[in-house]
Amino acid sequence: MRIVFKAASATGLRKEGADKVADDKADDNISELTWLVKKRSQIQTLLLALLEFANTHKVALSQDEAPPLDAAQQDVFALYVGAGFSLWKAVFLYGTDKDRTPSQIQLPAKELLGILVRDNAVGFPQEKVTRNWMGG
Repeated sequence: MRIVFKAASATGLRKEGADKVADDKADDNISELTWLVKKRSQIQTLLLALLEFANTHKVALSQDEAPPLDAAQQDVFALYVGAGFSLWKAVFLYGTDKDRTPSQIQLPAKELLGILVRDNAVGFPQEKVTRNWMGG
């Protein structure tokens, strides 16, 4: 079954009389969100293909009924999973200011250190708040 959605224009969803600045900002936001959704979908497709490969080859499990992978192939598979995870995580941190100053990087780094020392854990909300450092 295939389901097709038609996207409503952003301006059609806003209250009448919204000023031009709000219209431009909402349109930009829709454009950024469209990019994010497409990239997330591409990465999820890659991760699904890796999972299918793992299931087919019974990676890291018994090799009884599956084509065997030698040690080098298992190493490459592990690298692909690491790269896939990095891409998946990176797209969620999209929005890092590419023209940021060193202080705009160092302040989130200091904030991250405080979180690590205080909470001994970092989750996505903390990563998003400190994305100027997390985003590289």
